[in-house]
Amino acid sequence: MANREAPAQLSKRSHSLRGLALAAGALSAGVFLLNGCGNSELTSYVADDGRYEVLMPRPVRTEVRTGPAGERIDLLHYERHDGAFGVVHKQSPISVYESESDLRKRLEDNRSWVFQGERGTITSETRLLLQEKWPGRKLEGKLPNNVRFRARLYLADGRLYQLIVIGKPSWVFSKDATRFLESFAVR
Repeated sequence: MANREAPAQLSKRSHSLRGLALAAGALSAGVFLLNGCGNSELTSYVADDGRYEVLMPRPVRTEVRTGPAGERIDLLHYERHDGAFGVVHKQSPISVYESESDLRKRLEDNRSWVFQGERGTITSETRLLLQEKWPGRKLEGKLPNNVRFRARLYLADGRLYQLIVIGKPSWVFSKDATRFLESFAVR
């Protein structure tokens, strides 16, 4: 039996996706506007609400944005001249009635906004599980001007999380970028 959504639900989902795309676009724009410097040593960062932990360089910035449908979008990021790390999340409750295929579809729907507004192209995609429990996607891609990105999307603990590394290829494919992406954990 197909799961059909009412037009109002589809409209909310597309507004929500645009909100996340705006947050991701702001992060990518920040990479090019800031020419910061400093130590990129990774240290443990626990979210203010205690719901996730990740290794991040310091100093980090946090922002709260409002998406087009009025949803809250939280952004945590570290930026410097050659790239940025970021964690973007919003509420995305999972119904106990959603099947694995429903969850896969939600992830596929949400992966399409990753840098699409910035003329990004996803060049590699792999399914994965966070903490052997929550479904996710591992993405790699490119933007104009030799900018690359690596991202992880997870539906976990009632939220949609996106982890992003964006910048010069040497930054995006560095050991620190891999440690950042692999360190994310829901608490």
